[in-house]
Amino acid sequence: MSLGTFFFASFLNDPMPFAVLNEAGANHRNLLRLCLLRAILIVGLVLAAALAEWLQDIPLLHDRGILLVLLLLTAFNAWTLLRLKRGGPVSEGELFAQLLVDVALMTLVFYRTGGSTNPFVSYYLVPLTIAAATLRFGFTVVLALFTLSAYSLLLYRYIPFAPFSGMTGHDMGAMHGGHVMEMMSADPHAGHYITLHQTVAGGGGFNLHVFGMWLNFLLSASLITFFVTRMSSALREQDRQLAEQQQHLLQREQVVALGALAAGAAHELGTPLSTMTVIARDIESDLPADSPLREDMATLRRQLALCRDILNDLRAQAATDAPRLLLSRFVRAAVERMEVVHPQRTFLLDPALPECSVQPPATLQQVLVNLLDNAAAAAQAVVKITLRDEQGNCVLDIEDDGAGIAPDIAARLGQPFVSDKHDGLGLGYFLSHASINQLGGSIRLASRPEGGTRTQLCVPWSALQRQPVEPA
Repeated sequence: MSLGTFFFASFLNDPMPFAVLNEAGANHRNLLRLCLLRAILIVGLVLAAALAEWLQDIPLLHDRGILLVLLLLTAFNAWTLLRLKRGGPVSEGELFAQLLVDVALMTLVFYRTGGSTNPFVSYYLVPLTIAAATLRFGFTVVLALFTLSAYSLLLYRYIPFAPFSGMTGHDMGAMHGGHVMEMMSADPHAGHYITLHQTVAGGGGFNLHVFGMWLNFLLSASLITFFVTRMSSALREQDRQLAEQQQHLLQREQVVALGALAAGAAHELGTPLSTMTVIARDIESDLPADSPLREDMATLRRQLALCRDILNDLRAQAATDAPRLLLSRFVRAAVERMEVVHPQRTFLLDPALPECSVQPPATLQQVLVNLLDNAAAAAQAVVKITLRDEQGNCVLDIEDDGAGIAPDIAARLGQPFVSDKHDGLGLGYFLSHASINQLGGSIRLASRPEGGTRTQLCVPWSALQRQPVEPA
């Protein structure tokens, strides 16, 4: 691999020249870098053509083919910059197409300047390195095959170039006048033969040198395609894992902050709840036996008792050792709590797996209560809960017969302050997702074809410390 290739590869991974840009997409930034490289290439080609005409009297700036390529490169680069300025996402396919255009246009330049005998033909490795560092393996393989095909074609089809063929500027001008094209039309290998036999004595040695250049390109392209693609994929995977870890740390910090608020609220709510319970009991005892308010007061007392139980559970969850209990009893306790909160809903529990004992984490009970509460609030009449075993995980399906959930809301649930309720804060889903993620599980929501929403809670059995229960 040439030093120029290493320079371009290191430049590609250096974000400093574009640190002032606000574009978030990596492909957008990579395409902008490609435009800068293309501008450098255009300037380099113009300077090289001017030097060739000035020092060796080679009329490259009067070559219509090279002028056409320079104009196409400049116009294409300007159009790409305007497209980036207008904004919009840049896909991997678009970046791949841009690299294909660069390879095709550079093939035309090499065709007019000695083909495979041009020592700068290794520039093909530059777009290939860019592809390997930024695109998926499939795109890189296609571009490698395309560049290898172009290089191989230039072994047989090209116009000899004076500095690489030993011809004078006068001879080169004559060839550009049409003699070379006539010879190539008569013999498809004529251009190559001219290069071999008119350069120096021992044309076969030079032929071996050209073949060695092609073989070196083949090996370099293969190594770049394989190793650089693997390394860039590993770096992208590492970046993804770091981003996930940062997201988990942020979630943990938010959960800790909300936990501190919940502890303070639990401490402050104890006295008001006790006062309201005493007052509700006194009011109920003063009501006549046939008063229609007695049923409402009984409901109020049950709700106050539920609030007291929730506070007691919060205190109990601070204990280090959670009690071991039957899985069905654990789920049934959450369902019974929801039957008090939503007496107008019917809860159907189907434990479709053998009975077992578990030692659930302290937060799992609240997660289950949150999910059941959301399902009951969305349901019209029935909430169905199904327990099952799936690939080493305990899966709990919660299905309601409500109106379903919008796909855009379902994709964002689990973030703070995102809710499918008009008056909801979204903290229940957020805390549930954070708690389950720490256990290695997941929560997924989807609309049911027959109507309503299916919430799937998946928890590894290892987090529940499952133990089978011997039949009595």
